[in-house]
Amino acid sequence: MSLHSAFNFSLDDLETNRRGEMTEKQRTQLRLRMYATLALTLVGVLVFGGVAVFFVGVAAFIGTHTLPWLAQLIQWGLIPAMITLVSVGLYWRLKMEYHNWRQDIAWSRVVPACGRARFEVRRKRLIYQRAEWFFDERYLPGYYFTHMLIIGPQRFDLDQRQLHAFTEGESYCIYYTPKTRIILSAEGPLAKEK
Repeated sequence: MSLHSAFNFSLDDLETNRRGEMTEKQRTQLRLRMYATLALTLVGVLVFGGVAVFFVGVAAFIGTHTLPWLAQLIQWGLIPAMITLVSVGLYWRLKMEYHNWRQDIAWSRVVPACGRARFEVRRKRLIYQRAEWFFDERYLPGYYFTHMLIIGPQRFDLDQRQLHAFTEGESYCIYYTPKTRIILSAEGPLAKEK
């Protein structure tokens, strides 16, 4: 796969990025990604809120039938504290992400990173799972993999399709947004681009 198709840019986009600027097409794509990210976060908050309301209802049901003191503790102590902590955390993260997106779009600036490409694949654990010695942990549920492109001191999370557009050890110049660190375009060995 070529770099052009992996990152969806044209030669005009690349030329503009070399000057440290973004094209209008790239700004529009960033806006769409920003709205999609915000919408996904909002859906997560709504799902979390729905689950919290469900547990408040369960606590109220328990309280009216069996253990009123436990229901009171859950309903008026633990659940509101949990909702408050998670809501404040999500609000802060969403505010920071929105601020970074807005700055990248408003500044319309692109930063280059040039050097040899190195890859790193990390296995991350979604939840803690204990594996016995005879299991191969790579295939256990609860794990996912992140693909990272490293150029000089810069690290970028990529999907597997984008990572395959690069050849490890070859020299590349990539152009990315300074705050959200999204790769807008890249150029590398001539043989790779033809």
